Amino acid sequence: MAQNQLTRKAFCLEPLDVLSFRDGRPFGGGSYAKSGLPYPQTLAGALRTALLKAYGCDFNRLAEAIRSGKSPADAFEAAGAPAWIARMAFRGPWLASTTKGGVEPYVVLPANVQRNKRERDVFHVLKPLNKAIPAPGWKPPEGEALMRPMWHSSAERTERMSGFLSFSGLGRYLSGQTMTSKDVVAAGPDGPLYAIAERTGIGLDPDRLSVEEGLIYGSGFLALRPGVLFYGEALFDQSAPADALDSVDLVSFGGEGRKAVLKPVAPVKWPNPAIRPGQKSFYLLTTPAFFAGRWVPAALRGKIVGAAVGDGLPVSGWDLARGGPKPTRFAAPAGSVYFVDQQVTETIENLSEGEEDLLAGYGCCLKGVWTDELEKQK
Repeated sequence: MAQNQLTRKAFCLEPLDVLSFRDGRPFGGGSYAKSGLPYPQTLAGALRTALLKAYGCDFNRLAEAIRSGKSPADAFEAAGAPAWIARMAFRGPWLASTTKGGVEPYVVLPANVQRNKRERDVFHVLKPLNKAIPAPGWKPPEGEALMRPMWHSSAERTERMSGFLSFSGLGRYLSGQTMTSKDVVAAGPDGPLYAIAERTGIGLDPDRLSVEEGLIYGSGFLALRPGVLFYGEALFDQSAPADALDSVDLVSFGGEGRKAVLKPVAPVKWPNPAIRPGQKSFYLLTTPAFFAGRWVPAALRGKIVGAAVGDGLPVSGWDLARGGPKPTRFAAPAGSVYFVDQQVTETIENLSEGEEDLLAGYGCCLKGVWTDELEKQK
């Protein structure tokens, strides 16, 4: 299903409480679990569940239909809900700040952005090493014979960074302009986007309805700063009503029955820089993505001349319909960057290889432009 054939609706989720988005690690007495940021499947599951409730879905029948092997669309219809809910596609979620004109999302800092160790407000964007420059000892990954090491032209020592790109900084990054300290937004509890609210809890014995001796645990909940919320997009096919999201105002989001207010907003106009003569294209993942080739998107296989990819991100979850955990998979994280040695004019919004992952919002990407410094000097 081509996403450009779908109707796009944008929305914000404004939490009413602190949130908890846990990974798949075990959790018990004496443990400490700190919330991370939500995965795309969390947003997709929350919105689909809210719509199913709004349209009168019988969730017991839904679980039976899925266990019997029906497709999601057929299972939804068997449970009394419209099939178009199963065909919805999602994008996001991204942290965003409110502005006078709407919202401005933040994206994970690209993996090829590094900071000068001496002048920490000076940033360097790594690019593929020109093929005319020798790279002793370099051996490209199997199947990617065109791939070269990543480098920057300065002799200064640099270090990796974590954080986010502001929306204006995203535009500068994708168009190859110089980045400034105002473009980079710190991550973590000391940053301007969110804090971690520390809580201590005790376990309860379900049989005696009393405190379970020795079961004390700590939790760190995600608390968004004032003016910060989550931005996402939903894409509907032609069978969905134009006011499909109007039936949803509260969404269960963030664990333990916590709620978030859903507010429609104007869709963000994502940067899409024009490519000029002498420039080439690259792709930036703005949400994690699963690839059969682990870190290599199938659409770019054999074409990559340089890449900056973070550590694999373990993703699991709970399958409510089947009543069990989903298998753990490892995703290429948001912020991963892929360079190609050609101009790409077509619009590509998603690099997912599987339909289910695409619908859930994994693999969202943006296209940027880059220039080989040696070729630029010719």
